[in-house]
Amino acid sequence: MDFELLVFVVLVFTTFFNNGVQAYIHFEAYPLFSHVAKSEFPTYVSEYERRLTIPLLLPYGVTVLANIVALFARPEDVSLIWLIAALILNVSVAVVTLRVATPVYNEIKAAGEATAATMGRLMQINLWRLVLSTLSSIVLLYLLLDLLSI
Repeated sequence: MDFELLVFVVLVFTTFFNNGVQAYIHFEAYPLFSHVAKSEFPTYVSEYERRLTIPLLLPYGVTVLANIVALFARPEDVSLIWLIAALILNVSVAVVTLRVATPVYNEIKAAGEATAATMGRLMQINLWRLVLSTLSSIVLLYLLLDLLSI
């Protein structure tokens, strides 16, 4: 397997993996916040954050790095334009996280509980992250199927 193909395979795998993590957060992790007692909430959130590094942050960093490398080292039949679109979508997830979701998440954390109003806002924001992540997966699926059809 040549380097370009390896980079592309890593990009496809980590993109799908990140999409799965975003789906898990949206459908499983965040909804559980409202079921944690206020007295247990700080411990729960602390453990939640501690456990996110490996399954969320590391693969996301690898995805963005692989996406950037793929712009310069990609299989010949993989479209540069679609790789740029995937990179924009992948970076958009981070932008939405840092600029929009984090302030709401910190509001919940500071309050020491997940009220219906703040969780509703966080879930709406996270839905956007899930949509962006899914769109990136669709782009990579298209590129993979296009590459395999040749």
